[in-house]
Amino acid sequence: MENLFFLIGGSFLIISIFWLLKILKSFFWIKNSAVNNIIFNSVDNNIRFFILIPVLDETAILEDTVKYFLKISRVFKGSKIIIITTEKEYRFNHSGSKNDTVALSKSLEGQFKDVVHVHYPDVDGKMAHQVNYAVNFVKNNLDKKDFFALYNADSRPDIRTFSWINNFQLNKRHGNSSEVFQQYGNYLGNYLKIVSMPNFFEKAILVSASLWQNRWSIGFEIPHSLNQLKKRERGNFFSFPMNYCIGHGLFFSCRIYDKVRGFSENMHNEDAIFGLKLSYYQDTIVPIPFFDEAFSPESVKSLFFQKVNWFFGPLQSFEYYSQIIKDDHSVRKSRLLVLTLKLFSHAVYWIFGPLMMMFLFIYALLSETAAIWLFFNLTFISFFIIPNFFSWLITRNRIIASEIPAIIFYLFVGSLFFYALHGLAGCLSLWRYLGHIMFGQPLIQKNKTALYK
Repeated sequence: MENLFFLIGGSFLIISIFWLLKILKSFFWIKNSAVNNIIFNSVDNNIRFFILIPVLDETAILEDTVKYFLKISRVFKGSKIIIITTEKEYRFNHSGSKNDTVALSKSLEGQFKDVVHVHYPDVDGKMAHQVNYAVNFVKNNLDKKDFFALYNADSRPDIRTFSWINNFQLNKRHGNSSEVFQQYGNYLGNYLKIVSMPNFFEKAILVSASLWQNRWSIGFEIPHSLNQLKKRERGNFFSFPMNYCIGHGLFFSCRIYDKVRGFSENMHNEDAIFGLKLSYYQDTIVPIPFFDEAFSPESVKSLFFQKVNWFFGPLQSFEYYSQIIKDDHSVRKSRLLVLTLKLFSHAVYWIFGPLMMMFLFIYALLSETAAIWLFFNLTFISFFIIPNFFSWLITRNRIIASEIPAIIFYLFVGSLFFYALHGLAGCLSLWRYLGHIMFGQPLIQKNKTALYK
């Protein structure tokens, strides 16, 4: 058993080194790309952006969101902000008050000429239904160079984002222009609100979760996109990497949307299969070197159910495989299968990573050997503290030295418990999924995260 302990712990140490290397790779790319590719208020700002914001029960923040995006989009003449409401809204507004998201969206459309309100008329649709409905509503008015930009109601992308994409398209050093861009999240948008909570243990878990998600953006998602970009620039598509999309900060052309048949309406998460299709068709998902300031859950319960829903992304990989083959009979099944297995491996790591870490913790806790306990702490610091701390440094616009002790303390207290919660959420998703496959039980409903607060 002791040999197994050191084998698993050593594996975590090696994985931690790779995490650090990938984080450093992202850091240098972000630093170089952000400096070299910016145009503000240029006469060459000739792309129109159609910013899609699907909303549900968002009266508290929607007006601020629209005004924020208007400041960005007005640089690009002809761009529009498209608010997509849904008939499901009235399930959340039981009082019958006119103070709902639909009424607010109509009002914003009347106030601002660049705002368009589109209403999805069905009560049973998901976000994918709203987005598809809106895209089909406006896509006939788009030029080839125009882009859709998909964001959440609480998104606050860096103001340089759209100009960077415009410049990237004009920059011939990158070869052919791209048709998919992905902006990744900085999940510290509500950090100050979380750390003001009275329950220290809960906020330590929530801060650790936020920093883990930032680490995932910088150490996993951006490097995967960079690998795709390198393959394209070198003209090497033989081993094109698997990459997935996320449902905010996603830019795509009308041609790409039609090519992949829009967003899947029969999968739990619409973005994972979107990325799998793009990877199979070798359409590069270009990373953006600026972050979308996003919010993290503000309760452990909300965090847990967020992870439950996110786990379905990789879990349904083989359903994506079947759907893609059904839609396109010319698909090379062997290559699609390899990409599918890569995506599904994320679900395997999601569950087995926390299980192995908890084994190390329990074994070290029960052991009376100081060397074992010290080795566990080395593993803990290498895997949690160092990568997450460096990710925090990269995503912060400015570093205040007085914040550093608190961040490190939160990571020490909350990381292990967050990681256990992370694994348990995957286990619940798997349990419900197996019940759905074998007995027809309903999957966990994909609601707004805030409903679990």
